[in-house]
Amino acid sequence: MRRCFTLKEFVRLAEGGGAEGGGVGADGGGGFEALVAAAATRRGAAAPVLSAEDDIPDPWGRTREELYACALEIDRALSGLVRLWGRVIRRDVSC
Repeated sequence: MRRCFTLKEFVRLAEGGGAEGGGVGADGGGGFEALVAAAATRRGAAAPVLSAEDDIPDPWGRTREELYACALEIDRALSGLVRLWGRVIRRDVSC
């Protein structure tokens, strides 16, 4: 399962995740495949985090407030992913 991530884990690792060498870089060099490969490589090199930092709790059967909190957490994680993809797309278009 080298390339299977939770959403938050992927964003954290692709952005650099505390591993030496940083994230994708300002230009997103290498394309999407390189971004995924870098995140997979960092999985073993990055400092461990609590599972709660990478997971989004299942809101099934919870209150409306908990559903909303879950939606906000997903939105924040997706915003990070969109920023990463934006770097990759800008890099690919400018080449």
